[in-house]
Amino acid sequence: MRRGFGIVGTGVIAAIHADAIAMVPDARLAAVTDVAVGAAAAFAAAHDCAAEPDLDALLARPDVDVVSVCVPSGLHAEVGIRAARAGKHLVVEKPIDVTLDAADRLIDAARAAGVALTVISQHRFDPGLIEAKRLLDEGALGRLVLGEASTIVRRAFSSGAHEPGGPHGAAAAAGSNPAAVDVASHAAQLEDLLTAIEAGGQPAVTGESGRATLEIVCAVYESARKGRAVTLAP
Repeated sequence: MRRGFGIVGTGVIAAIHADAIAMVPDARLAAVTDVAVGAAAAFAAAHDCAAEPDLDALLARPDVDVVSVCVPSGLHAEVGIRAARAGKHLVVEKPIDVTLDAADRLIDAARAAGVALTVISQHRFDPGLIEAKRLLDEGALGRLVLGEASTIVRRAFSSGAHEPGGPHGAAAAAGSNPAAVDVASHAAQLEDLLTAIEAGGQPAVTGESGRATLEIVCAVYESARKGRAVTLAP
């Protein structure tokens, strides 16, 4: 079954979602909306879809089955809750929101409405990381006692200065221009969501997964403010 998507918020990340939707055979972009009506109209023209004047109009469309929430982070739960209550499945850009209370309200709303909710964590769908997880799960690398991850992100500065090392292929492009991020992993996560919807199950990255990530980030900030270690609840 081909699912119609609606995008709420047509800023930079919305283009990634639109391109990812275009890569998924069972998905189509039906409509977008933004508080900046002109921006929504321009985005819709560029991506061959409808532009709605507001969120209510987008949620009223019967051809929108899934809503991609691409508004500023602190509005994710507000928009997502309204979409869930309208019976729409949800793709929420990271983070799930900026407070644990907001995250809980969104998760509860999705559960009460019986809709699927995934929070973008696209790199979990990168082939290399999938292979690394398989090796860990199978015990091929032994018992994991320490993990360390490094990501090269290169950005151009307004002064014209550049980080040492010169260009670094796709990483350089992605670092200097968020719109250049490869959409393949986003598309893979959307496919995973659609599979979960068809099967009546849960996507690989659930709302609870997004909440757990937010809880760690909130704890880091709290630790920095208080100058001491913060212990998370088990």
